[in-house]
Amino acid sequence: MDEEYRDLNPENRILIYFIAQRYAFEGELAEDDTIDTQFFYDRINRSDRSVRDYLQNLREDGLLKRSSKGTHHLVAENLPSAFERIEDDAE
Repeated sequence: MDEEYRDLNPENRILIYFIAQRYAFEGELAEDDTIDTQFFYDRINRSDRSVRDYLQNLREDGLLKRSSKGTHHLVAENLPSAFERIEDDAE
């Protein structure tokens, strides 16, 4: 896949980070499965408002859940939907 994920829309790139964080947590490589919103401000080349909108859209789609103010985690039960969404965007 190399850098092909960078061609995905910003919401799906964010989703990939959450999937990776969840796997890192499950593999005991990370202390928790959450990611702070600030992380995306620094990595997604969009305005802070756009990043917040992307996170909200992912929450509304049932893929993310807010853990606390400014942090989110992947809804693991919806992982198949997350993969399907990314695959559809990659086509």
